[in-house]
Amino acid sequence: MDLRTLEDLLALIDARSLSDAAAVRHITQPAFSRRITAIEAELGLAVLDRSHRPVRVLQAIREKRAEIEQLVRSLRRLRSGLAAAPPLVHICAMHSLGLDLVPATLDEARRKGALERVQIHLRNRDDCYALLMTDQASIMLAYESDGAEIACDEETVEKVRIGEDTLSPFIGETGAAALLSGEGKGKPIPFIDYPDDSFFGAVMRMRITPRLETRLSAVAVSSFVPTVVAMAERGLGVAWVPARLVETVAGLVDLRDRLGCCPLSLVVLRKRRGGNDPSDGIWKVLMQSRGSGV
Repeated sequence: MDLRTLEDLLALIDARSLSDAAAVRHITQPAFSRRITAIEAELGLAVLDRSHRPVRVLQAIREKRAEIEQLVRSLRRLRSGLAAAPPLVHICAMHSLGLDLVPATLDEARRKGALERVQIHLRNRDDCYALLMTDQASIMLAYESDGAEIACDEETVEKVRIGEDTLSPFIGETGAAALLSGEGKGKPIPFIDYPDDSFFGAVMRMRITPRLETRLSAVAVSSFVPTVVAMAERGLGVAWVPARLVETVAGLVDLRDRLGCCPLSLVVLRKRRGGNDPSDGIWKVLMQSRGSGV
């Protein structure tokens, strides 16, 4: 039962007639009668004693007046509280950025008093852009690379580069020991691949594998970067992952000198809007972080 239904019942209980109750609710009597009929259908029981003239509210309903009034007050307080709460800011980001850039941005926003209520959506890059363009997210955080940029209409979308990174090869210490000792020399290097339709998969095929002198052999494929990192830590294969994500992770060996890496750009996007927007505070924090990637 919603607030309007409960308020209708209170008006009906307190009024001397249907017409008086309708006047209290600021609608016509026929319209109010239809609402009461709908309430009865929803409850599965009668509200009015129609055998009496004029019709009157059943005693069983009258006896619940105090409970109904208490519910009305509680719902009004809840509605007022929700109306007073700051608006929810939706931020979408690629999965890997949800592990470092998103928390760092929110922490910086909190320290500067710009953090209120946010909801984070972690998706692949294409899905993030779809959320942004359909107004299901106000800010998008993503990676770009030469040849794999986010194509957007500059008149509609504001895109700003805030930092740099690299897609770099790492592997756990056990796997690195075998690789660097020359064990299996001449054989393809086992690695963790990304799906063809993912951003990192596109970067691997355009910018990394064509330049390698060593052959690679995919032992697993995943688009979820934390899983890719976990498999690399266990030595299942080399994983090309954003360097900022794993440079401080113990037990991972950096293979950039041996296998190379690919530059990445950190970018943030939002739709151009006039006037104030609830996301302005977090956007300002991101703009102040340019060059550091927060």
